Amino acid sequence: MKSKSQGQLAFFAALFSALAWSSTGILVRFLENFSSIEIVAGRCLIGLVFILLIFLIGQRTLLRKIWISKQAWLLGLLMSGYFLLVVTAYQIAPVAEVAILTNTTPLFALLYRRMKGLSIASQEVWGKYNYL
Repeated sequence: MKSKSQGQLAFFAALFSALAWSSTGILVRFLENFSSIEIVAGRCLIGLVFILLIFLIGQRTLLRKIWISKQAWLLGLLMSGYFLLVVTAYQIAPVAEVAILTNTTPLFALLYRRMKGLSIASQEVWGKYNYL
């Protein structure tokens, strides 16, 4: 069972993530002199610095587990590829259209699960699934 403080932390993390992603298109437009790879490398480097600070302050054992996890490396590689595609899309297409397409990603995940014959909880449909 999650505590109230964990729920608040998760809420603020989701809010920060949504705000960061919503500003991505505008930021990419301002950085028109940089290539997609440079922008993604910069974003990943900034993220790496912050996550290392968080892990070094209080979660060293978790850092070790993630460092040796093949799944974590694979997911990181996939996320970097996703960042590269999204940044490239923001550079060549209107920001509003790219934002609409990238924000429908969860719907494709639900559609995939449905096509595989897996059940979908009503909480997932409304975006309220509890992962903690």
